Amino acid sequence: MPDMNPWPASPLIAADWKDVDPAEGVPLAALLGAELAEQGLSGAVATAMVRRFRAAPMSFYPGWLLVEFEARLPDGTIGLADFLYGPGRRIVLLDGTSGPIHRANRRALAPLASPPLAVDYLRLFCGQLFADEGRFLIVESEADLAARLAAGRPPPAVASNVGPMRVRAPRDGEPEDGWIVDANILYGSTLFAGTYHLRDGDVRMIGDEPIGEVDVEAERWASPFRLVGAGPMPLLH
Repeated sequence: MPDMNPWPASPLIAADWKDVDPAEGVPLAALLGAELAEQGLSGAVATAMVRRFRAAPMSFYPGWLLVEFEARLPDGTIGLADFLYGPGRRIVLLDGTSGPIHRANRRALAPLASPPLAVDYLRLFCGQLFADEGRFLIVESEADLAARLAAGRPPPAVASNVGPMRVRAPRDGEPEDGWIVDANILYGSTLFAGTYHLRDGDVRMIGDEPIGEVDVEAERWASPFRLVGAGPMPLLH
């Protein structure tokens, strides 16, 4: 039966996540290891001890799953990493850059023909990007923001400004093709009101305005892992 212990951190993005049964996780771990080795990631990544997986469907990648795994790295650090898993047992490892998403798009991206598809895609595209100050996290509620706060910190005043992503008509000077999406973005300790243009699988930020500082729990990153703790962990069995 699936592992009942809580995961050490929230998943990469908000989605309909389900734990993968350990019986299915063992061959998936072997497939992942082979893929990592083929990509030349033979050091800490390929020797990571995978404990478990969780997976969520992606509306804009029909037949594919976003899969997250928890592992203990050789130095004892606990990490979470993600990959896209599709037909033919294909794996596309997400590494904090846009390259893997664009590679997956060539195989799997459905037309972003509706606002729900556009916002679902933007949530993944931004949420897996990692830069100097951390990831570009789309926050859509006060609860989303509260989950990122440093331990014991009360909700900041700017929490009342947070709301769902909004697809709207273009304004003067904005592109008229594709979709215009307004979204709240948490990058580092700054909350932004951002505006994005989506066309096919391409994403461009066309506006951003800082709206407040937030005392967040900083994420540590060692590509492709988000580092979330340390300690002994058993292998999948």
